[in-house]
Amino acid sequence: MKLLQKGDQGDDVKKLQKLLISKGYDCGFSGIDGVFGIGTYNAVKAFQGSHNLEQTGIVDPATWASLNTNKVHFGFPTLRGGDKGDNVKKLQRALISKGFSCGPNGEDGYFGNDTYLAVKSFQGSYNLKQDGVVGPATWMLLNTKFVRRLPPTLKFGDKGDNVIKLQELLISKGYECGPSGVDGIFGVETVNAVKAFQENHNIGKDGVVGPATWSILATNIISHIPPTLRGGEKNNSVKKLQEMLIAKGYDCGSKGSDGVYGNKTFDAVKAFQRDHNLEQNGIVGPMTWTVLFSAPNKTSLNDIVNDRIKFMRS
Repeated sequence: MKLLQKGDQGDDVKKLQKLLISKGYDCGFSGIDGVFGIGTYNAVKAFQGSHNLEQTGIVDPATWASLNTNKVHFGFPTLRGGDKGDNVKKLQRALISKGFSCGPNGEDGYFGNDTYLAVKSFQGSYNLKQDGVVGPATWMLLNTKFVRRLPPTLKFGDKGDNVIKLQELLISKGYECGPSGVDGIFGVETVNAVKAFQENHNIGKDGVVGPATWSILATNIISHIPPTLRGGEKNNSVKKLQEMLIAKGYDCGSKGSDGVYGNKTFDAVKAFQRDHNLEQNGIVGPMTWTVLFSAPNKTSLNDIVNDRIKFMRS
């Protein structure tokens, strides 16, 4: 689904309003009218606040994913204190692997006070709302292998080392922060640079540097994320992309992982983006790579290859 914000109109806005109302969020007197007005804007912000998302009022890929949790949730339900079972064990295992202790009982499958405190500590470390509830945003970060702790949210008027880090990243990516350059002051020029970066990366254009903006700004710091890929490219990164798509059950054509970004790979990328509520543009940027790395494989790559060979021989 495409990015939606106040002032937009059309069928996508109607779909948004239906989802919000179905989840108990009031879109105002007009209801499902296809107009993204103040009522819908307030409903989106309320929904984002309840789901550990940055309250921008803009419906970006992360918000769409949370709105469609009945369809796409990476296989994990929302968890809270008192829950028991295998999903709690998976949660505890992920927390412990990232250095957050779940108490002396460790991975016991019970969401008790120690696990609750570990979740809140994890959320605080990643600039999420610290409510101790493990929803889509918390699961997403827990299951993203390459993400590390991000700097705090920054906005106009802030000063210090984290602003210096922000300005250095912006300038390194071609965004001008004004004549003062890296001065550690989050002024108007830095706001404009952040907004330009956000607009070019389909993030809410609010000039505030939260988790989503930091994650994409710092991709070279957080991990070695492959470069953005488009149709027609030929290289090892395309081959890696194809291997990941095939492992997740998406068909890249008879040539498989040949390193050529052709029509079949383009179709596979769009199908993956559709299934994970990302913009269906066939371009593999930071957001698509992030979800590719965190989404579970259907089966092993060898099993898929062997199944294909058996099919061709039958």
